[in-house]
Amino acid sequence: MAKKSTILDLKELGEDVCEAGLSALEEGAQIVTDEAKSRVPVKTGRLRNSIHFKKINKGQKIRVIADAKDEKGFSYAPIIEFSPRINNPFMHDSLAARRAEVRQNIIDKIREAVHKHAKR
Repeated sequence: MAKKSTILDLKELGEDVCEAGLSALEEGAQIVTDEAKSRVPVKTGRLRNSIHFKKINKGQKIRVIADAKDEKGFSYAPIIEFSPRINNPFMHDSLAARRAEVRQNIIDKIREAVHKHAKR
């Protein structure tokens, strides 16, 4: 009987850790999104307002996106980000600036889930 209980405990631990990891990943995406919004150059606010994150594969992957378009439907965020003439990367720099914080938050949330499970 002890073996069955251990298998159930491991299954619950795995579920708790996955849930904590996905939650921390979403929190990290919000941190990077907020940072990008604070760094993006603003003329009309359209580009800043277009920055958001999108969950993919049930939240196992998240992309931070800037998908503003001009009046003709042209997506111009990549030009602002990558053009050597404009030279104002806001997405890449946002991730670089907050990477350690996001990583540590994921580690902390997973560690917390493991410790909570161990105390049961």
